[in-house]
Order: sequence, then structure tokens, then C-alpha cells
Amino acid sequence: MRRILQGLGTIACACVLACGGASNDSLRAKLDSRARFDLGCSDIQLAPLEETNGYIVSYGVTGCGRRVTYVINATTESWVMNVADGQPTGQSPEERQRRGQPVAPPPHHPR
Repeated sequence: MRRILQGLGTIACACVLACGGASNDSLRAKLDSRARFDLGCSDIQLAPLEETNGYIVSYGVTGCGRRVTYVINATTESWVMNVADGQPTGQSPEERQRRGQPVAPPPHHPR
């Protein structure tokens, strides 16, 4: 997983530099909007997870009882949800359990 993120980071940085130098701030603003929409939540926190060549290429986002990871798409300079609530996107915990794959425990949310 780390190698994939590193490869994506290198590609993302090359694209960002070649496409007119989008800043970390502008990319973060795009992610903020995207994550609020995806999670249906206005109270979110973004935490940078990985930086490559001065550009943040992955973020962890939490809010409204959810936890997701986004990576930058180098071609479109847009953020793509990579993991949601500890599970790769595209597979619900129920689907993973049905297939006999490990299922992460639900996130703990103190009240």
C-alpha cells in the first residue's frame, strides 16, 4: 500500500508541477469540499498523511462518526476516496465478511 501511495505521490507531484503549480492550499480546499459531500458532514477534520516533493498526496478525513482516506488523482488533480471506515472502498464490511475476508472493527467514537 505504501509503495502505491509513494508512486501516486510522485505522479501527482509531476502533474501538479506540470499543470500550473496547484498549491497545497488549493488542493486541500478541493478535498475539504469533496469530503464534506462524500460524508454528508459539515464537521470534518483533515490530517495530512503523506507528502512527496513538498506536496501532500494523501489525507485522512474524520467526521460524523466516519473515517476515510483520500489520495490525489494525478491526471485530474482531484481527490479519490481510497479507504472508508477501515475498509477499501468498493467493498462493504458485509461483502468482505461474505467473502471470508478480514473485516476491521467499527471505529470507536467516544461520546
